[in-house]
Amino acid sequence: MASSLNRALCALVLLMPAVARADEPVIPLPTPVPAPKPLEPTPLPLPTPSDPTPQVRTRFVTDPITDFGIIGLSIGFTGMLQAIIGTGELRPQQPTSKDDLLSIDRSTVRPDVSKSAPMLSNIGVGVAISYAVAAPLISAYRFGGETGWNDAILFAESISLSLSATNLAKIAVRRPRPLAYQHEIDQQRLPPEQRTDVTGTDTALSFFSGHTAITSSIGATATYLAFARSPHTAWPWVIMGASLVTTTFVGHQRVAAGKHFPTDVIAGGLAGAAIGLMVPHLHREQTTKQRHVWVGGGFSDTSGTVSLQGLF
Repeated sequence: MASSLNRALCALVLLMPAVARADEPVIPLPTPVPAPKPLEPTPLPLPTPSDPTPQVRTRFVTDPITDFGIIGLSIGFTGMLQAIIGTGELRPQQPTSKDDLLSIDRSTVRPDVSKSAPMLSNIGVGVAISYAVAAPLISAYRFGGETGWNDAILFAESISLSLSATNLAKIAVRRPRPLAYQHEIDQQRLPPEQRTDVTGTDTALSFFSGHTAITSSIGATATYLAFARSPHTAWPWVIMGASLVTTTFVGHQRVAAGKHFPTDVIAGGLAGAAIGLMVPHLHREQTTKQRHVWVGGGFSDTSGTVSLQGLF
């Protein structure tokens, strides 16, 4: 009986931990948390240009004292040169042989000159001057009186400088006109005692063409102003095309009239264009502190480079 009691006690001892463990609360194992997915970049919406930034209009600044001084000096200089030419005191240079001319100029010397060409060339210049008068009025209506006043000064300065440069070149060079060369050819057919020299001062004022220079200067100034104020429209190209057509027409008529050689009208067109571009460019208001033109370069033992840049 003692052995049976011992076996019962042993079984009770073995069951007690199991009962105790059964009474303890069961703690569940933690559920594994999945790793977070990498965040994908969200594209930002593009800004819509609801209020576009207005373009800043190019301004031109004039100074009454400086600009009126230049205009007055140019007009006075031109007037004095015209008065000297009108006196006949300047003896014209006598034409030489036609063969001495450049090949592009020889065909201009001919007896059959156009009688209507002088009038047509004057009409072309008149059209250009009319635009120079009307354009400032249009600018005053569109942009205000100050802009129109500045444009009028720019056109007047371009025209006056072209006139003075033309007269100075004419007196300095004294190149005989094509009509003077034709007169010399006609005189060779006469007996020596009947031949006469060219005596008129105007017969030796061929270089360069004033008509072409004035027309070109007006067109260049108008083109510069158009590109500065309406750069993204077709209007500047229309102005430039009309300027080229008008200048070419005037130059052609001066050659057809026997007043100028082709090289005279080419030089006049280049001189007028240079003056017409220079005048508004020097009056342009600069919004950045940069030089108008600057030169740079680099050199090595075997080569070198030179760069020319400008602010237009």
